[in-house]
Amino acid sequence: MRLCRPNFCSLAASLLLSLPGASPFSASRRQVFSAGAGLLSSRLFKPLDADAVINGASVSKAEAAAAGAVGLWIDLANCTVCRHDVPAACSGTLISEDLVLSAKHCLDIPEELNGTLSRVVFSNSLFDKAAESSPVAAFRKTSDYSFAAAGPSAGSSGSSSEIGGASGDLVLIKLAKPAPKNWRPQSLSFNFVESMEEGFADLSSGASSGVPGNAKASAGKGAPSGSLTDVIGFPELTIYGFGDTEDDYYSYSSGALKSLRVRVVSTIGPKARGFYTSPPDEGTGACNGDSGAAGLLGSGQGRVVVGVLSSTSTPCTGSTSAFVNPDVFRAFVEKASADLGAPVKVRTKSEWRDFLFGKYVYPGI
Repeated sequence: MRLCRPNFCSLAASLLLSLPGASPFSASRRQVFSAGAGLLSSRLFKPLDADAVINGASVSKAEAAAAGAVGLWIDLANCTVCRHDVPAACSGTLISEDLVLSAKHCLDIPEELNGTLSRVVFSNSLFDKAAESSPVAAFRKTSDYSFAAAGPSAGSSGSSSEIGGASGDLVLIKLAKPAPKNWRPQSLSFNFVESMEEGFADLSSGASSGVPGNAKASAGKGAPSGSLTDVIGFPELTIYGFGDTEDDYYSYSSGALKSLRVRVVSTIGPKARGFYTSPPDEGTGACNGDSGAAGLLGSGQGRVVVGVLSSTSTPCTGSTSAFVNPDVFRAFVEKASADLGAPVKVRTKSEWRDFLFGKYVYPGI
């Protein structure tokens, strides 16, 4: 498996040109990506595509609103080596009425080319002329602070190069005005696992039809682990991403919001910076314009953000994706949101138990 560097792929694809002195597209996109940020900051390139969900499901505006899915419109007008007729695109998730969670590299890469995150779009298409949008008032990246992750990344011995690095591939974006009233903020997973473990321990065996069988079986088995996958196994998540809908290096088809099911294939634990997923459906896959999208557990009004898409393998079809675990970066989220004047509300364990055993709809696992 070859993962894109976290994540030059997601935006570089919309910005890149052929290398100086070479014919257009003479350097493959994989070669360009592997060269890293230094290559991006040199005088490159004619724009290539920003990939996204491959063979994903179409998403209505109502579904986009219910999932809190938003598109990041990155203006390239001041980039001297980029196309100006289309934006670079990333994805994000509303977590309060005026705060969006996304991937840090969605801002880092355009900044090197004088690109600007100019607005956040509330629709199922970035190019919807009737869509509501909000300018960006401010943002905070994990790199703006000295917070360190609580532990190693998924499946590693602690290498900071994996899943967004030691600082975490996360950014909080403050909107200049509140999101449309029908756009639903999604709940972060802070206190989520602990609340499940305590709630399941209080249940008699098989007492709740809403509790997955493997979660029931785990209740009362020793000390709480704090690991989501220990409690409910390896669940399916849903992501909502903007970007190219074709697995083609040289086309631009970004802008339409698609949804995709992915299955968690590594542990989601309290000390893991991130985790990996793969698509259960043949011919599908996450790709780079999906960067910043939330990995959502559950459905309907019971969704929970358990990850933020950071990088993906190539090709996009059948790709393995890496997500940052925001729970590990709780200190960043709480501090940065407060600094932005929009402190994130963290559910108490009691509130989570009411939510879990009342409204929450578990995915099929």
